[in-house]
Amino acid sequence: MHALASIKIATLNGATALGMNQSIGTIETEKAVDLLVVDSDPSKNIYDIRKV
Repeated sequence: MHALASIKIATLNGATALGMNQSIGTIETEKAVDLLVVDSDPSKNIYDIRKV
């Protein structure tokens, strides 16, 4: 599985499964978000998500 697919599964698909995709799951106007800032590109290597 590609790293970007893993991130989508954890965010948008998770919100959809909970029936909350209208208010969370993506970064958009009027949606609640928490951002995690990392020192690399987790879309290329999912393990980079640990470099907070």
